[in-house]
Amino acid sequence: MKRTVLFIGYDSPVEQEIGDYIRDSASATYFAQTHEQAIQVLDDHPIESVVLNLRSMNDAVILRYINRYHPEIRIVVSANKEFEEIISVLNQQNYSRLPQPLKLEELKGVI
Repeated sequence: MKRTVLFIGYDSPVEQEIGDYIRDSASATYFAQTHEQAIQVLDDHPIESVVLNLRSMNDAVILRYINRYHPEIRIVVSANKEFEEIISVLNQQNYSRLPQPLKLEELKGVI
């Protein structure tokens, strides 16, 4: 079954290679270099899967956007070893978020 796929954060030479490689398995392939371009594609086209090249923690912004506004989209994250470890730890652990600045009443609710 062919799918629509958005690739985020890949360089132009890599985009061409990816496009040529998956031509037969994807009905439509889109590429975005910036978060703004990615949001435009997500809002304008019925995307089924996103492949995000995680280059910095700032790229988590687009993950938040997809989770909030397009939760039906399957996300695949590609990351170097530094980020792979962070992602795997967050996926395997039961954790809660404690926002800064620290408020004692929030701390009491978490622990």
